[in-house]
Amino acid sequence: MTMAVYHFSLSILISLKRSRYLYFSLSTFGVSMFTLFALLLTYPNIPEKILMYQRLRIIGLMIGASAWIFCMYDIYFKHSIVPKVNLLVTLLFATLVPTPAFLSLPIRSLSVDFMRIPFQYHLVKTNPAYSLYALCLIGVFCYSIVRVALCKNPPVSKIYGLMAFLPSIIGGIHDFAITHDIIRNIMISEYLFLGLLTSVFVLFMREEQQNYIILKKLTLGLEDEIL
Repeated sequence: MTMAVYHFSLSILISLKRSRYLYFSLSTFGVSMFTLFALLLTYPNIPEKILMYQRLRIIGLMIGASAWIFCMYDIYFKHSIVPKVNLLVTLLFATLVPTPAFLSLPIRSLSVDFMRIPFQYHLVKTNPAYSLYALCLIGVFCYSIVRVALCKNPPVSKIYGLMAFLPSIIGGIHDFAITHDIIRNIMISEYLFLGLLTSVFVLFMREEQQNYIILKKLTLGLEDEIL
């Protein structure tokens, strides 16, 4: 959440590439919201409250994923229709989140021991709209990581882009399998998002450093011309 506030302030104070900072601010806010309600799911025993937390968690995911896709495509491809199409599809599914077509009761508790540490999650029933949205999101992530891998950016920047998309693909497939009772394990999206945000944050810091070096060279060149 601190990263969200920091980059939102940058989007206001810095006119250069302000949209990119705003995208990253919204993505970090969405991920923070997703993680917060995922943590709250370990405590309540009231079915209606669990269902509400799960729906708010999905809304956070939708905000974070949509803004983050805009952010990454702005870094690597500038003008692309993919983020806009993804946003339209997300808005369509967002209207279904409060309905039983997306998530509904009953509650299913998942208790596992991971490295002798007990974890417990309260999951709700997933319905066709949820499954379709999850598969669409994983599909966009897979398509995007292929595009980044084939883009003409320098190898170092390309690596950060791959590091940003890969955790979401792994976490998305893993958690999709858990919510649909295919495997029994802990939910790992919250932890993989940390790697996602860290990699994009480092990418931003590298870009700011490169912009500073370019500006410094331009300033020195201008001084030479004046002399």
